[in-house]
Amino acid sequence: MAPSTMAIDDETTQKAGVAHFPTMNPRIRQRRESVHEDRARRRVRWYYVAGGALGLLVLLVLVAHSPFLSARVVRVTGDHSEVSTRAILEAGGLAGHPPMITVNPATSEANIEALPYIRTATVVRHWPDAVDVAVTERHPVAEMAGPGRSWSLVDPTGRTVAVVATTVAGTPVLSIRTPHGPLVPAQLGQAFDPPAANGLVVAAALPPAFVDQVLKVTEAPNGSVTLLFAHNITVRIGSTALLAQKIQATADVLAGAHLYPGAVINVTVPSLPTVAPS
Repeated sequence: MAPSTMAIDDETTQKAGVAHFPTMNPRIRQRRESVHEDRARRRVRWYYVAGGALGLLVLLVLVAHSPFLSARVVRVTGDHSEVSTRAILEAGGLAGHPPMITVNPATSEANIEALPYIRTATVVRHWPDAVDVAVTERHPVAEMAGPGRSWSLVDPTGRTVAVVATTVAGTPVLSIRTPHGPLVPAQLGQAFDPPAANGLVVAAALPPAFVDQVLKVTEAPNGSVTLLFAHNITVRIGSTALLAQKIQATADVLAGAHLYPGAVINVTVPSLPTVAPS
């Protein structure tokens, strides 16, 4: 009788429109529920860990950018008589006590060295709140005409460190004549080409005793250099070979000979200097 009853019950159930599902084993159901709960707990833990890490990161960023870790002490040392401390700090991004974490020594050095008068810059951070800046300055050895009616002061590399309205006393005028015409000075902060022009080399080698006496340094298209001293005395240097000896020979002649205005001193062969009238 049992099989017949089962068949009737199934038929009745189907007629009633109710789907029949086999009963799930309680152990399997419990295992599935446990797996789902474990996954949920892992997600919650992950959210806590991620949130904690994000919060820690935000806290570190806030601390790093707080006044406690700012560049409160910035020291500038070295020769920079032509450039103010303020200009150096602003160029290096060190004005206004910036956060130490934002101070990039390499970038600051490059930006400070871009200042026309600055030759080298070294930036060192000292945690938690100090930065040292050591600079060396460029010194002009000559002035060149231009741009326009102004005058450009150039250092031994040919870099224009300043542009002034009038000539500067005690600074010789440099005139370089090339086969293509006069060499013009470079823009402010840039160097002219070629940087190793003979006239510039001679101007940079002049001793302090000559600086106030030399009015003009002229380089001819063939590279030969001539100096014009006060009282219209000309010194023919020639090439830059044996330059130290040529300068010494010039000094000896100037000290030992009675020269008239217009005299020409030839030290192209330094061991045999000559003096001739103009």
